Amino acid sequence: MSEQTIREFIEECGKALSEGFRNALSAETNDIVINVLGTKYVITYVDERDNDNGGEVDLYDKLIKVYTWKDEKNVSNKDKIMKHCLRHEIIHAFLFESGLNDNCFNQADSWPANEEMIDWFAIQYPKIKAIFQEMHIED
Repeated sequence: MSEQTIREFIEECGKALSEGFRNALSAETNDIVINVLGTKYVITYVDERDNDNGGEVDLYDKLIKVYTWKDEKNVSNKDKIMKHCLRHEIIHAFLFESGLNDNCFNQADSWPANEEMIDWFAIQYPKIKAIFQEMHIED
């Protein structure tokens, strides 16, 4: 995924998820720094996966990792997969930073950590956005 594509996607997410969501490339790396409800998160793209996840968020280190699927030969639409994964992890970060995970007593299976619910938001977001834009109600 090119830097321009990543930047455009982050800007698109930012407009929809939060007015305070802004992005910048880190001066030292190609990592992206975003503001999630006042907390700085670093998004980094990792070529090698150590699990079957497409990505992960570390709410303590404030780090979002997205795997590039670089070595996967049989995966088509890598950009689409990575965008979905990034949406998914950003939604986790918003729920965690909202304190919703703490209200569930940090249980691993609490609703802010529930993968099915987060995937629902990540998958449906583009469709919801399109309707909001069509209705001129996105802001």
